[in-house]
Amino acid sequence: MGDRCAVVLVPGIFGFDSFGPPAAPRIEYFAGVVGELMHATGWPRDRFVVHVPSPTGPLAARVASLHQRVEEVLSRPGVERVHLVGHSTGGLDARLLVNPRYSWPGAPDLRERRERVARAVASVITVAAPFGGSPLARRLRGGLGAVVPALNLLSILLMDRGLGLRTQLALVGPALRQLLPGRHGERNVNRLGELALALIERRDQETAEQVVRFLRAIVRDQRLHGDLTPEAMADLNQAIAGADSDSIASFVTVSPPPPRKLVGRHPAARLFYAIAYRLATPEGDARRRFPDGPWLLDSRARDDLRTKTAGDGVVPSASQVLAGRRAAAIVLADHLDVIGHYEGSHVGATYLKSGADFTNASFSALWRAVGLRLGDAEARRTSVAA
Repeated sequence: MGDRCAVVLVPGIFGFDSFGPPAAPRIEYFAGVVGELMHATGWPRDRFVVHVPSPTGPLAARVASLHQRVEEVLSRPGVERVHLVGHSTGGLDARLLVNPRYSWPGAPDLRERRERVARAVASVITVAAPFGGSPLARRLRGGLGAVVPALNLLSILLMDRGLGLRTQLALVGPALRQLLPGRHGERNVNRLGELALALIERRDQETAEQVVRFLRAIVRDQRLHGDLTPEAMADLNQAIAGADSDSIASFVTVSPPPPRKLVGRHPAARLFYAIAYRLATPEGDARRRFPDGPWLLDSRARDDLRTKTAGDGVVPSASQVLAGRRAAAIVLADHLDVIGHYEGSHVGATYLKSGADFTNASFSALWRAVGLRLGDAEARRTSVAA
């Protein structure tokens, strides 16, 4: 089973596949995810591919590129079906791809090609997807949005365990100052490039050049922020209501609100989390009821997190399920924990110190639960085809 399918992993905003030589990448977006999915499904490594959309380009362009990627995967010998697994905005991309009421400009022979791709998608699994948008997207437009590339650079660099944290923070600090409001433009791009080269080039020039190209793409096009505001997503949801696939299963993430005082190790990372959490907290009429669904692992003690303001530091938890649906599972984790960027992981990389206490056991439980859903969906599809 699984010998005629492929799994396409779709990263979120600021997403990438990996940086470094293909045979031994230094930095990966879905760090450790494929290994867990292979273990859960028994499918070989070549059945898992990572799609690479524009990191912060417009939503329509991301969905169009995913459509092209799925067509390319389906053209491979022996592949008849695909399963889509999306983190963050990648989950939204996957949902829109299989919604017949969503369209994008410029796609030739759209209807015929869309129907062929939709029939071939056996399941859609989302993790921390912003179906209802995020206030963070609105609040990062304008001056604050200039800081995002520097924070993303920090996140990437933290994934390279060969670099000491003190060195990383010492060199990222100047980038934050360069990216303050009023200092936009090519100079920012050059400064980010200098930082990436200074931190990586002496040990791996290929990785450094890849990071520089990635950062330039972010600085030059941040239209995705506007597409992910709660207001923009409300309009989109209304336009495509009633046409979402029954195959969509959503895993919801929630992490503790930041403490009033920054205590413990890594105060800078705790500060980043506190700022992000507050910027992502919905207000007033935008607050929705916390999703229904079972906790992953035994997290009954955290039922205090089931509030209308709960989130994972980036996306409100209530935004992560489609209207009227239950969560496949609720995961005690912040937005980056679930893709392997958590304290104590095999990568040891995160700039969000959320206090969710996400562990290797949590990571394995989440992605093996996703793998079991993939296996079940493939079994159902195979039995129907027989």
